Amino acid sequence: MAFRDVPDRLNDDEFAFYFSGGDGVSADKLGHFLSRAAIVARRVGAELQITSLEPGSLAVVIRTIRRSGAAVGNEFKTSPVQTTGAAAALVGLVVGALVQTMSPERGEAKPLAKVAAEMIEKGDAQQIEIVTRKSTTLVMNAERASYIRVNGQRTKRSRLLDTSTVDTLTKSARMGTLTGTVVDVDGELHFRPDGFRYLVPIDIQRSEAALELVSGQHFRVNADLTTHHGQPDNMRIYRATPT
Repeated sequence: MAFRDVPDRLNDDEFAFYFSGGDGVSADKLGHFLSRAAIVARRVGAELQITSLEPGSLAVVIRTIRRSGAAVGNEFKTSPVQTTGAAAALVGLVVGALVQTMSPERGEAKPLAKVAAEMIEKGDAQQIEIVTRKSTTLVMNAERASYIRVNGQRTKRSRLLDTSTVDTLTKSARMGTLTGTVVDVDGELHFRPDGFRYLVPIDIQRSEAALELVSGQHFRVNADLTTHHGQPDNMRIYRATPT
């Protein structure tokens, strides 16, 4: 289905996820994504029902159905015109919740946003949009996916370590016995000690071993680890031996 054809083929009670520009979406990832979307919809009183999967740049057409017992409005029980309005209102409610949940500016990313970001970064699509009869909203692309990944890494790095753990890491670094992996976060190199999810920024300008450090590679390092407010703040790496 070409993008321009999507809105015209939707009914009042339908919307579509449009995955464009990728190599094709795997069944497992698509199922995971849709199951997360269904959880969001249930929170606003709706169930999602897939009505069609269109080829090309994949469009997943979804019908919204009021959950049994959910208070969405009496319009569902009245005239066809009012019923049409209620169906469109339910679509708007669900789409609004999905857009809000997938926004990268909401702080810590929600599960649906994380799944969508992974799909972008793994090449399943270049961007994901939500399409209704009246509007199209971009909910994920490479820039947003990168923001979610980097923000997630920073969240992990911000978790506090106790004083004894920080002392052990500092002494191991000075003795040249500290091992871990170099990680690129938004263009800046960090060091993740083995056994920790904590990331320490590397002071590249003052690190004699700067040219040896390769993102994704595991090293044993001799370094000075400085702290701020009792937490690892940065590392000056003198020697880095690949392991």
